[in-house]
Amino acid sequence: MFRFFRRIRQKLFLEGRVSRYFGYAIGEIVLIVVGILIALQINDWNEQRKDKVTAVSLLGELKAELLYDLDRLEEMMLTLNQVDEAGLYLSKFLSGSIDNVDANRLLDSFWRAGHNASISFTDVAYNSLISSGKIDSIKNDSLKRKLAYLHNDKRWGKKYHDEHMQQVYNDYQRFIHRYSDTLFRRTYFQRV
Repeated sequence: MFRFFRRIRQKLFLEGRVSRYFGYAIGEIVLIVVGILIALQINDWNEQRKDKVTAVSLLGELKAELLYDLDRLEEMMLTLNQVDEAGLYLSKFLSGSIDNVDANRLLDSFWRAGHNASISFTDVAYNSLISSGKIDSIKNDSLKRKLAYLHNDKRWGKKYHDEHMQQVYNDYQRFIHRYSDTLFRRTYFQRV
């Protein structure tokens, strides 16, 4: 192909048609520039497609992590409901408002009521989105703000572990250590 263009240029130059030669040269330059622009556009389109595929993959991982965290939250809520029921039963026992005391349930309530549930959330996919710079591929600004709040501002997770809850937990642990031997002996001798 280059031979073809070279022959045309040589023919025009040798025939003394300089103005036609310059017109041809300008046309050739325009053709090359258009080819480069088309190649750049195709490359840009291909890069955008790759970025979109990567972002969709990372968003899929993020969704999987959020669903996993949701399952763990539901398990924690179930555990906390059991802790709440155990605490209520223990409170009723201590206030004397239970007519028939079930020793096994009382012992179970005694141990379960002091359970301090905690959870830590996974953030590998979010950190990957941030570190790779692909977070900007998420076009929904509301979603980006919510993800940032969820992963960067841990105030909502720390509420559970604030000083008040830690104090309640510590008080209950002291209560268990103080009275656990007595309850164990009573339960042991009732079974024997």
